[in-house]
Amino acid sequence: MCRRRIHVPEQWYGDYLAALGSARTGERRLKELVDSYGIEMIREFVTQWFDYSERRMVHAISQLPSGRYTRTGQHDSGGELPPIPLQVVMDVDAENGRVEIDLRDNPDCVPAGLNMTARRRRTWRSPGCSTTSTRRSRTTPAASAG
Repeated sequence: MCRRRIHVPEQWYGDYLAALGSARTGERRLKELVDSYGIEMIREFVTQWFDYSERRMVHAISQLPSGRYTRTGQHDSGGELPPIPLQVVMDVDAENGRVEIDLRDNPDCVPAGLNMTARRRRTWRSPGCSTTSTRRSRTTPAASAG
């Protein structure tokens, strides 16, 4: 199913297999850790690690000047649409070690192929080529494998 919906299936499938292999290796190694140290020790380690990273983050934020920061930019749509304006608003509360990032004042998603190759963007609106199309595409043996 994924191969039929991805515009570069050969490239994607290799990346997919690599990610799957990594996940399986990680699962095997995690099971080995649990077998060696026990589930409770691993859970305690994870809790301590997250607590440690939170303390480090709060400390780093406390070094920043408190205030509201707004930055704007634009997403380059590749020429088919005008540039899409973007805004990020960040409130830094150094005393409490907190940061809030607000992305609400940005345009809604646009019905365009902004994350596609140039060739795919040129054809994405053609009948049967839209990523939201309900039409079934012809399946080739290479596309149906895996």
